[in-house]
Amino acid sequence: MEVQESQELIEHAGLDREKNRTALVISIFAMMLALANLGGSNASEDAAIHNIFASNAYAFYQAKSIRQNDMKIASGMLELQLVQMPNMALEAQQAVRKKIAEFDQTAERYESEAETGKQALLAQARKHEALRDLALRQGPWFDSSEVLLQITIVLLSVSIIASIHALYYGGIVLGFFGFLTMLNGFFLLI
Repeated sequence: MEVQESQELIEHAGLDREKNRTALVISIFAMMLALANLGGSNASEDAAIHNIFASNAYAFYQAKSIRQNDMKIASGMLELQLVQMPNMALEAQQAVRKKIAEFDQTAERYESEAETGKQALLAQARKHEALRDLALRQGPWFDSSEVLLQITIVLLSVSIIASIHALYYGGIVLGFFGFLTMLNGFFLLI
């Protein structure tokens, strides 16, 4: 074996190690890309689900409001009837007053039932809106992370083929920012 041949073997082995290292780095960034994609998908699903739940809670709130107003109107109409008909029989007055009390109780129940009253429904709707808004704030961070990590993988792949170290280091830096962006998508640090 001549000196030139052994030098070529050493250089070739060095290139193989460099390519292996770059391939390992690519696989790490590909894993991060998969995590960013998963986070983005989950954020989108959460936003949609919580938006539906908030809409449902507001729809139930609106229905309760309509029923409550119906009860108040009915109660008011019966009270007006008592005023307009002062000579109403005593039994009839008692029956009307009983019905007024029932309508007023029902209207109050619509307002304050523990799980399905207007106040509880309003609290549920606001909770789901807050969770939806959180997911909507996370989404763009995951999108940005995915773009940065995809570009990173392309730069690193090209650095293997072209043997350009600047592409490798540029890819590493870009991948680091992609990783930070993904972390911010999960934790919303910024």
